[in-house]
Amino acid sequence: MIAQYADTTIAEAAQLLTAYARQRRLRLTDTVQALVTRDMNPAAVVEAKPRT
Repeated sequence: MIAQYADTTIAEAAQLLTAYARQRRLRLTDTVQALVTRDMNPAAVVEAKPRT
């Protein structure tokens, strides 16, 4: 879902998703569940750039 929304690779989408959850101190599974149930917009994950 993230890869398609952001027009990126699966690996890059996974990094975005992991960074989003980590920055907000959320469990990755809870974040994914929110995306799947459409309680969260994929744009929120894409806009949250990983810290380097």
